[in-house]
Amino acid sequence: MFHLFTKDSQYVTTVKYYKPKYTVGKSHDEMTESDVEVVNVIHEIIEKCQKTEYMNKVTEIIFLHIVDHGDLKFQIHIKGKEVVVKTQWDQSVFSTITISIYRYNLENFNRYMDDGNLTNEELHRTIHVLAAPAIESFYHSEMVNKLHNPGILKLDKLLHLELKNPNGYEYMGVPMDGKVTVMNVLGQFIVLRGHIGVAPVKFECDVPQALEYYNLLKYKLPAAKTLIEKKNLFQEYMNLRARTVVQNPEYHHLDN
Repeated sequence: MFHLFTKDSQYVTTVKYYKPKYTVGKSHDEMTESDVEVVNVIHEIIEKCQKTEYMNKVTEIIFLHIVDHGDLKFQIHIKGKEVVVKTQWDQSVFSTITISIYRYNLENFNRYMDDGNLTNEELHRTIHVLAAPAIESFYHSEMVNKLHNPGILKLDKLLHLELKNPNGYEYMGVPMDGKVTVMNVLGQFIVLRGHIGVAPVKFECDVPQALEYYNLLKYKLPAAKTLIEKKNLFQEYMNLRARTVVQNPEYHHLDN
């Protein structure tokens, strides 16, 4: 009977949120001519995105870091087609997603948006770059970290995620795998690229399912006001989870 007191749940029951520490980034006066070129690319992308219907649905506070430009950082506030770009990160603001990319990632996306639409390959490449930051933004979100009972979401303490690539799209000759590991240590969520250790379950989804998750967890659930709305959306989440989460046989072989 004593195992009842020692048995550990595979799901996270306690969350201890910490706000990541970071530098604010270069001031406008510290920008080089090359940095200003990046600013221009950002505004070109915004102008192209504002012409799309999807932009009406977007509400984000993006912390953007251009890795190969040193400490060049931007804070981008999006509310529908209203977009404000600020230099540096405001530490008092709770970003909805933090993205660290290279200049070529930004320029590639700018090129993708030339005709106002993304092809299947362009969409996959974009989601591939954003997958880890989006996953991290969910686990570090106010919604997850302020839940009275986080166990309701059935968040595994060790989880392997993978963005499926059925078409075999490649980057530099190697198929993109989109693998991420999420672990909870002492109540804190740690998100790492690649698969580390042997997780009890695997979370595998394609691009449409990834977008479905993002819209559900980022927009629909936080906006739900009535109990019936929350109940229906939670069931939608559990149905999606059932289609994308599978037991990992390798983990269960460890007990043998």
